[in-house]
Amino acid sequence: MFNAANCQHLSVKSFLSHFASGIPNDSSILLCTCGFSGFNFIASNGFLEQSFLDSGECCAARSVHLRFQPDVDECVDLFYNEVTVERTTPGSYFMICGWSCGYFGIQQLTEDMNHNNKIALFSVWDPTNGDDPDQVTPGDRVVVENAGIGVQVDRFGGEGTGAKLMAPLPWKLGETVSCFVKAHREGNLSCYTGWIKRPGTKGDWWRLGTLKTRAGGVLLTHLYSFIEDFRRDVCSAHQNRQALFGNGWVRIAEIHPPQWCALSTAHFTASNAEWEAKETIDAGTCTRGFYLSTGGDVCSSIDIGCRIDCSHIRCTPPTLPLL
Repeated sequence: MFNAANCQHLSVKSFLSHFASGIPNDSSILLCTCGFSGFNFIASNGFLEQSFLDSGECCAARSVHLRFQPDVDECVDLFYNEVTVERTTPGSYFMICGWSCGYFGIQQLTEDMNHNNKIALFSVWDPTNGDDPDQVTPGDRVVVENAGIGVQVDRFGGEGTGAKLMAPLPWKLGETVSCFVKAHREGNLSCYTGWIKRPGTKGDWWRLGTLKTRAGGVLLTHLYSFIEDFRRDVCSAHQNRQALFGNGWVRIAEIHPPQWCALSTAHFTASNAEWEAKETIDAGTCTRGFYLSTGGDVCSSIDIGCRIDCSHIRCTPPTLPLL
């Protein structure tokens, strides 16, 4: 039975960057038993979460993903997608455009992180292994160029290292947020520029900036979206977060004229950490496209690994006058 006493939470702002949210392929969090009866500490995303694990309570809602299957993968130079958040709670990440070198989406932070608790986050990994951003040599670090006005530039660590661009974005429930990533090559560098449309506007696109990493000129591959609970304080496992993902498109590079391909199918996957709530996840189709849900009392209606097909939904390629 859920016990409110299990929700004690200790924030340590000087620990790892609290915005770091790495790729969710069954990534694990360090568990450090501290020697007192009934207590463990979990090092994760910039703060230590104190929880009574002896009670058997799960610490976090499970991360759930849509892994898209475009007809062509290796020559995609633009990835466009939309999200409409239906339910949220502090410490939630709705990742809209993810690929092999980075990810881009919106977050609701916890109250102790930032007074601007709704943000956009655009991140790209360094081409090195390790979790300490200070140990990465300058030549291996992601290069940041043309950061937009009002965009905060920082490094991250904890689940890989890299550079991140953060910007206040007061998104609301039921409101569609659109964003896209445009990729190009500069020799051995893979260069990614993130654009997001300010909520409530008709055409006000915001360029967050360009992030360049030494990835051999790879463009946009292994495309996915996810929902993540990064608060992980036991309480968060009992709170639902749900969003609709739809009207996703990729543009095929090296074809003249460029061609658009709809992201109409995806595989449903989920993380597998032992401290996550395993059963309270769901995914499927809706009138807008796909949906993902995790945490709270949601029940599964689909098996992990299933293919979700939204090809029956009619949509048109986005109009992006900035290109």
